Amino acid sequence: MLIILILKNTILPQRHGEKQSFTSADDNRNQIIQGHKDTPLNELGIQQARLTGQFLCQSQTQFDQIWSSDLERAQKTAQVISEQLKDPPSIQIDQRLRERFLGDLEGKPREARNKRVNSQSAEPPHSVLSRLLSFWNDNVIKSHTNDRILIVSHGGALRSLIESGLVQTLNYRTSKDHSTNVSFANCSITTVEITHDSKLIKSIANVDHLEGKIKAFNLNADDMNADDINPQP
Repeated sequence: MLIILILKNTILPQRHGEKQSFTSADDNRNQIIQGHKDTPLNELGIQQARLTGQFLCQSQTQFDQIWSSDLERAQKTAQVISEQLKDPPSIQIDQRLRERFLGDLEGKPREARNKRVNSQSAEPPHSVLSRLLSFWNDNVIKSHTNDRILIVSHGGALRSLIESGLVQTLNYRTSKDHSTNVSFANCSITTVEITHDSKLIKSIANVDHLEGKIKAFNLNADDMNADDINPQP
């Protein structure tokens, strides 16, 4: 799960922790395509979220808003993080932060994406971007000037938001030390700073707060390019 920290406004989009399969194996480690399939966090995912919350608390970041996807793995990540913070706001849920719906690919191994499955039910990339930018406009752009916002969402969704949405569509700048072409590890933190004259993505998919303490699993079976799945009209 990804976390976005927004400093404003500062916004932190964050990816959820490692999730558990409904079978005996872990979907993250087995590279099972999830999409909207609702799976809980495993114990490692809970530890990742707890460490992330402790890091944010130690950095004395006070949030005015916390947002989460409605999928269980995101909500649990937001809850565990919130429990580590001092005087956190209530967690708000928005379906627009969901992962991309992947239709016939959901529940299948990562290798299935190489078959370029045609699916009438798969969500088109432009639809994913549209709902994410709608959320951004409603809850970030229109928020109070000094609000600090924490957003917990999913790897594929946040790559779409950051790369296709913020950088390519809304012309946000990125730090010269950071590229949008990175793997979004579980509980990685992306920091976006918005001021009256600047829109800057300060860091992308940072996992320094997990280094040396716990493994951040950085492969994401749901993070697909538009060509990996071809929705039929």
